[in-house]
Amino acid sequence: MHARLGLGDAFQLLGYRPDAIRIMAACDVFCLASLHEGRPVALMEALALGLPAVATDVGGIREVLEPGREGMLVPPERPEALAAALGAILTDPERRAAMAGAAEARAASFSIEATVRRTEAIYLSLDPSRQVRVP
Repeated sequence: MHARLGLGDAFQLLGYRPDAIRIMAACDVFCLASLHEGRPVALMEALALGLPAVATDVGGIREVLEPGREGMLVPPERPEALAAALGAILTDPERRAAMAGAAEARAASFSIEATVRRTEAIYLSLDPSRQVRVP
């Protein structure tokens, strides 16, 4: 199908790559077209690289990506909506740059430090008499 559509080097199917971070860092947008997801690590990694994302609105994706801010969400099993969202981001450099900045900022909330602080706050809210702090 790749050859039949004449995509050439504009679209490559890379398969497994041990240098995925290097490859992703060269991208303009990240796309996650899932039917089912939990809280996708690949999406969090893409945001950390400053990639705006287009993803299907399934599972925990909305917990990671705020539509219109770090990227766009589309209904699952709607390839035309996915293509339109990708086109909208790819053809608007200003919007893409704003989303890239928001993606990087959002990714900071998924750091190990931020996660430890949230977990600690939950434990403390259950037993406020304990004031143990994780360094």
